[in-house]
This record gives sequence, structure tokens and C-alpha cells, in this order.
Amino acid sequence: MLLLSVGVALLGLLMFRLLYVFYYTSKPLHHPLGQSLRTLIVLGSGGHTAEMLNIINLLDKKRFFPRIYVAALTDNMSLPRAATMEEGFGSNSLLLTDAVQYLQIYRSREVGQSYITSILTTIVATFHSLWIVFRLRPDIVSGFGYAWNFYF
Repeated sequence: MLLLSVGVALLGLLMFRLLYVFYYTSKPLHHPLGQSLRTLIVLGSGGHTAEMLNIINLLDKKRFFPRIYVAALTDNMSLPRAATMEEGFGSNSLLLTDAVQYLQIYRSREVGQSYITSILTTIVATFHSLWIVFRLRPDIVSGFGYAWNFYF
């Protein structure tokens, strides 16, 4: 009986969420075409960073700013590569002091970490990531792998 009521409650929440998403996706965009979009860019390690930076390189820098780059605390290469790319934009980039930010987040699981201990680190990383998203309120979240592209 308890399992049935939990299932019905979860189904009700799922239906509410679907209706909410359908309602808000049918509305027009909140940003006019000329307005800039706060962009959160999630960088992965290895080839994911290169792919993401190639895509960011093609963006209209005046439309997609401020740009906020996020990488894992243990990733020593992604944010310096993004900073090098941003410096290379030079006169093409907007000369705003807060047009680009670089943040680091906790990684949910390190290579070789046991699955048991990764439960706690995944919970910590999830709450840390959600805190960053709610604090920054980006218009677009863009990333590869398990980081999906969203337009808020």
C-alpha cells in the first residue's frame, strides 16, 4: 500500500513537471534578439574541453556575455585553456571587466574512486553545482557529456 502511494505521488509530480515545462516552453523568449545572454559553459576534461572551446569560438561574443566557464577542481588544464582563448579574442571581445568569469566545482567522482565513497561526493558535487546555477542565474547552460544545453 505504501509503495503504491509513493508511486502515485511520484507520477503526480512527474505530470506536474511535464505540464509546467510545456506551459513555459510555449511562451516567447524572455530576451529580445539584441540583448546579451549570460552563458554558463561547463568544461570537461580532455577532448571535451577542446570540443567546447571550438564551439565557443564560433559564438557571437557580443550576444553571449558574460561568459562563465566552469571546470572541476582537479582539472588543471581546462580553465587556463579557456582563459588563453578569451585573451585571444582581443578587440573582438567586449572590454568589460566582468564579461568572463572562471569557476571551479567539485567533481562527483575521481578516476579510481570507489563507488561507495562516490555516493557522498556525488551528493556534494550536485548541491555545489545547483548552488552555482541558482546563484549565477544563467540564461544558457552549455556543456558536453552529462551537462546538457539549456536555455532558461
